[in-house]
Amino acid sequence: MTKSVDDKYNPTIIDLLSIPKVASGILNPDANKIAYLLIYEDLENNKTIVRCNIIDTATSDIQQLTDNGWALGITWINNKDLALRRLLPSSSNGFQIFIYKNLVGEGVQITDHIGGVNSYFNFKDGFVFQASDKEKAHQNEEKKFGNYTHFEEEESTSAFYYVHIEKSIEFLTKSLSKLSSKKKNLVRPVINLTSLLGKPYSINSILVSEETSSIYLNCTSKDELYYSNDTFTFKIDIDTESMMEEYLSSNDQFDLTKHAKVYKLKLPKGAVIEQVSPDGKKLLISYKERELKQYVLSDLWLLDLTKLNGKFDQENLKDQFVCITRDFDRVPINIVWAKAGIFVSFADESTFRIAKISESGKISKLDLGKAFPRFYFSVTDNGYITFNGISSTSHKEIYFGKPKNETDYELTQVTHHMKNTDDWDFGTVESIRWKSKDGLEIQGIIRKPSDFDPKKKYPLLFLIHGGPSATSLIALVEDDEIYYYPTIQLCNKGVIIAKVNYRGSMGKGQEFHEIGVDNVGIGDQWDVESCIDHLVSLGFIDETKIGCMGWSQGGFISAFLGMHSSKFAAVSVGAGVSSWYTYFITSDLRHSLNISGHPFEPGKMEIYRKTAPISGIATANTPMMLIHGENDQRIGLTSAMELYRALKEKGVPTELFIFKGKGHGIDTPKEHYACIMLNYRWFGHYLLGEELTFSK
Repeated sequence: MTKSVDDKYNPTIIDLLSIPKVASGILNPDANKIAYLLIYEDLENNKTIVRCNIIDTATSDIQQLTDNGWALGITWINNKDLALRRLLPSSSNGFQIFIYKNLVGEGVQITDHIGGVNSYFNFKDGFVFQASDKEKAHQNEEKKFGNYTHFEEEESTSAFYYVHIEKSIEFLTKSLSKLSSKKKNLVRPVINLTSLLGKPYSINSILVSEETSSIYLNCTSKDELYYSNDTFTFKIDIDTESMMEEYLSSNDQFDLTKHAKVYKLKLPKGAVIEQVSPDGKKLLISYKERELKQYVLSDLWLLDLTKLNGKFDQENLKDQFVCITRDFDRVPINIVWAKAGIFVSFADESTFRIAKISESGKISKLDLGKAFPRFYFSVTDNGYITFNGISSTSHKEIYFGKPKNETDYELTQVTHHMKNTDDWDFGTVESIRWKSKDGLEIQGIIRKPSDFDPKKKYPLLFLIHGGPSATSLIALVEDDEIYYYPTIQLCNKGVIIAKVNYRGSMGKGQEFHEIGVDNVGIGDQWDVESCIDHLVSLGFIDETKIGCMGWSQGGFISAFLGMHSSKFAAVSVGAGVSSWYTYFITSDLRHSLNISGHPFEPGKMEIYRKTAPISGIATANTPMMLIHGENDQRIGLTSAMELYRALKEKGVPTELFIFKGKGHGIDTPKEHYACIMLNYRWFGHYLLGEELTFSK
């Protein structure tokens, strides 16, 4: 029975932070078990705990596999054995690989790599893993005259290794049984494979093919994000058995090159291998054929390795590409190639969906019922599926799907971690549409109080998503409403929350994605202000009490509106840009701009100027709260300082909160709570007339 509004509980900020959140469901090969993560925020100790649970898909029985610390990178070795990357509370050495045989015990630590393991993959009775070579890093520093960084020219210390599972267990057993004086004769079965590349590269991702004994590396020339399109791809055919045998008995005379053949695949710049076919004969590659700009969508291409006649390093491999998403017009996000086919998740306006794509390019969108996946999913070779599902009326939980035919699935919700929130009041969520100033149709979402009365006038508060290659979802609660913004609490106080999937957002194809190029800020203002006009025309908005908040790109849009619009009572800018010129010369992601050139090109500086929030300083009078990370490399603290100083000099109410030690996001529970509370107090004052105070 549905409870009345009066019987529902209004959750506090701490309530929402404290509830467990599911993530990363992965099926075992037989699809009878799902390993997934459960995330807890420990406010008292200011740390996040990530546990791994196992659920039986037939009975829904749950087994807790890990306890404290962090568990990430779920990998099934077979149907009964599981591997994880774990960070133990007592460890100062980063994430290491642990295996759980028969899903019991504390797990066996397979690696002890200095600085930790970044990623790993099943390969030939062991794992290939990517990490930093700390010894190489130390050597690089020793070559310098002093303590400095050669900006954007530092040599990468990225490396990849092979570790054998059973021989690692043997090593650990012998280490425990031998005397300390004899332990030095033991050799850990971990081999650094990086020298096969011939020179330093930044290794961004690894793929493997058991069938062909091949390792594929997606690399860039440097570690900096600016070099993300300066790509290099390698295929390494390797005999791990003979390699490990010689390594363990070599007495430092080991010759790695005898056991591996390396090919440098001459793919076009910006091309990245996403998946290897189950038989190892084909590659699935993402590539932007038109140009390598942030606002151009990638397509998926097949490369049939059997047609290369073993000449994997031949010129013009692009001529062998076959595009399979020419008619898709969406950004593939998570991609899985199983024996059942190629599956991709993608944004479809304000939801996510999964499609099956044939090698001939046929797109079949799966019917998964009301719940939609939140980015990632897992598929077995026989087509069973699991994902973290969410909807406008339900929280994120783990779902399990049995295929009925090519596109239809029998879907079951197998976890119920949010059951205790059934009587909590989250308001109601619905999709809306309107026409922007230039006639472009914009879609968004509004959250209304559960006791909404269309005859009343309500304050309106916008929450603008980041990106811009992202989208606001028609979800009961999104992550940024738990970790950054008090939308639920303010909605329960009578504030209507609006989200705008502004031009450039994901989920509406290439034309919509790039329509805001060279018109950022300005076009976004059209989209938000036209939403205000639309909602005001419906008769339930108080035009004197409108606010806006957002993080990153959402922070930029909030800043632009605060500096250029007269419709807002107050705005909150989280990690937002003030000047695109400053962003271009300081950001680690400056090539991501929705501006078609750099500011030093003839005629471009004016675009950089007029599309920046600070250009509106002459007429700005909207109270602005700024929240920024002290060590933000994406959007430097200079942006917040510029807006703060400018508005202060004009006498406009402004506050700046700098989060110590934080980068472009907030990652600790107490600081999440602080960020939400600051926004709660700010808009409680300007939209609800409450006293403005920033202390407990």
